[in-house]
Amino acid sequence: WVNTQRRNYKKSQKIKKLFNITKERIQLLNNIGFEWSLASYEPWEVRYKELVSYVNEFGDARVPKRFADNPFLGSWVNTQRRHYKKSQKSNKLCNITKERIQLLNNIGFEWSLMSKEPWD
Repeated sequence: WVNTQRRNYKKSQKIKKLFNITKERIQLLNNIGFEWSLASYEPWEVRYKELVSYVNEFGDARVPKRFADNPFLGSWVNTQRRHYKKSQKSNKLCNITKERIQLLNNIGFEWSLMSKEPWD
């Protein structure tokens, strides 16, 4: 089943329209941190480049979770925050490397969007 989801997702990306997989299923799988490819470095690099483009266009890395122009990017950004927080709690790198953390820091990535400033 997992391989079928990956295959249908990959084909959807190639033909630029959904192929035997719904947007809802993609979103549900993204929400649980589903790895669309077993060769995880390449997809990470692709999303990172998309994030750099987003930062260049919008001036920040605060991609909405449901970013209409690229729904996968919003979900990916959320996943990076979740992996980072998990690594901070357990003091172990959890699906995110020091190098990736540094790359994201270099473009002004915000690991938490919650303001720590009290309201006036």
